[in-house]
Amino acid sequence: MSYIVEATLDGLDQRLMPVLAVWQRATGAGRPLRRRDLDPLAFPHLLATSYLIDVVRQGHEDAGGHHAIRYRYRLIGSTIVERLGRDRTGWWLDEVYPPETFRMVARSFDEVIRRRAPVRSHGDTSFANSRAHYLFDALELPLVGDGMDDPDRITAIFGVLCLTLWPGIEP
Repeated sequence: MSYIVEATLDGLDQRLMPVLAVWQRATGAGRPLRRRDLDPLAFPHLLATSYLIDVVRQGHEDAGGHHAIRYRYRLIGSTIVERLGRDRTGWWLDEVYPPETFRMVARSFDEVIRRRAPVRSHGDTSFANSRAHYLFDALELPLVGDGMDDPDRITAIFGVLCLTLWPGIEP
């Protein structure tokens, strides 16, 4: 099983570059990326492998000004559902995966929030008990809320996967 989280975008699958360009245009204009900035027409070929994660802060702030955070799948693209063999839209990530796997998957989301910048994760889908094994490359972007009291608070993470059937393994 392989699941690697990297702050560097070196080696990012070229098919993900249109999504990265959306981030770069928004931040180049000196503002954070908002949900309304995501134009599906900029990368229609990737919508079926995209996902949207809600970032839900719970409880009171600790001494460092941080809340406990939970992640929930708001949207999961149809190709991801088909290839993994299940639809977990609306589920909390900590209810989808066993604790060790959850910590591994959540690490990339934690890094997106900590850095307030895109993160690349890559590896294989064996952690997800999918129908077939795929190699994946993912780009995950922080999104701030639209029209909220705190317009700079990250409220969601938008991700896109590139899936490649693991060589030598038939579906």
